Amino acid sequence: MKNKWQEVWSKRQFVQEQSETILESLIKMDGFDTPLGKMTELDWRDYVNNCIKNLDLTVDETVFEIGCGCGAFVYVLCEKGFRVGGIDFSPPLIEIAKKSMPNSSASFQVCDAIDLEEIKSDCIIANHVFHYFPSYEYVSAVLETVTKSESKVLITALPDIIFKKESEAFRMGALTDQEYKEKYDGLDILYFSKSWILYELHRLSPKRKVFFLPHSMPKFPQNEFRFDCLIL
Repeated sequence: MKNKWQEVWSKRQFVQEQSETILESLIKMDGFDTPLGKMTELDWRDYVNNCIKNLDLTVDETVFEIGCGCGAFVYVLCEKGFRVGGIDFSPPLIEIAKKSMPNSSASFQVCDAIDLEEIKSDCIIANHVFHYFPSYEYVSAVLETVTKSESKVLITALPDIIFKKESEAFRMGALTDQEYKEKYDGLDILYFSKSWILYELHRLSPKRKVFFLPHSMPKFPQNEFRFDCLIL
């Protein structure tokens, strides 16, 4: 299943400035270094550590990331000794992830999230990716896969439909009408209601516990318009 977002991410190429660390380059490649919010390496490490805390992760647990991009998130986990793996629909980003990890045991593959049949991992993370999925039916299929795994699951940065108007106004306010059209034409994102997420998760796995958390990423200007979902 291919959409315009897939085309955008599949065109990414690795560029490391002389003064950059590998992690700084991965952060940039994964789209977290923009004029609207440039994250430093320290910001990123703080963010990943907060996710570890929310998931109550210990280093003996395995972590699998859906939509891992070039691996900026799991890079920090890998440094800490976690066994990590992930998938992404962008071949160039997966190649970068494979070459960049500090631990050669990390496992990555090119795969569309909807094509995952089974995930064998203690924890599943989807960081800033669900809004790129092409439809709510697609999201439901991915939720079915992650819930049947019995893993702990953290889905971050879900755009809250309550704040759709404010979120889009923010994006438009940073650009001229022409710039906005050129940059985002055909690049729509999904917005979610917490009630819909709850309904789907209770339908798919009624015994699961679901918690909604505020999204808190340093220097990310749309935190107030997003939320995280923790599934236990």
